[in-house]
Amino acid sequence: SMDGKTLGELRTLPVSADFATKEAQPSFVMDGTSTTLSIDNGKNKITGSVDLTRAASKMRIAVKVANEVTSNGVTWKPMPENMTVLIANGVKNSLVTPSGFTPGEGDYFSTATNAENENHRARKLQKSVDANAAYPYELNQPFYTYPNSWSDNEEKMTYMTLMVPWGEVPAGGGEPTVFRTCYYMVPVVREETAIGRNISYRVNINVNILGSF
Repeated sequence: SMDGKTLGELRTLPVSADFATKEAQPSFVMDGTSTTLSIDNGKNKITGSVDLTRAASKMRIAVKVANEVTSNGVTWKPMPENMTVLIANGVKNSLVTPSGFTPGEGDYFSTATNAENENHRARKLQKSVDANAAYPYELNQPFYTYPNSWSDNEEKMTYMTLMVPWGEVPAGGGEPTVFRTCYYMVPVVREETAIGRNISYRVNINVNILGSF
């Protein structure tokens, strides 16, 4: 019960969400900082509004991939329709107001290629409906996370892993006969060492080299 709770106690209530799932989030924890109230004594009524902000932030990625790349004399062609992405070190447990909360080991989540639950596996990128999109493959099922800071521990950085399948073109030409997946580590932020709250992050990336096999 929330009865008898002070505002400070409400702000420090623990919250948790299954941000690893591909399913649409049914709700988001929000809080507000201030409000203006109007009192109508004649009608015994108080009215007003509160500006609310989400405790969580949203992360997306959009990709442009080269038509082919050559490495060590071998030419590779991508299969962009099969590109997928994972998230590492998202935060699933926090407080209503996350400031001052430091995630522990059990508060992080990641998605995986071998997860037992299909909804917790890699997410597929989709071709944009905009034929002129500069980054034509997009993540339509965004990731969410509560705030995270890794200024003291870079291993806890929140990042995405982009997976691009490539086909090796035979020396004599023709269609690829050997296929391999390359992995690309994609930070959500470049200069900062933290993910904030109530922010929509979008990473645009050009892929024009092979990643790690």
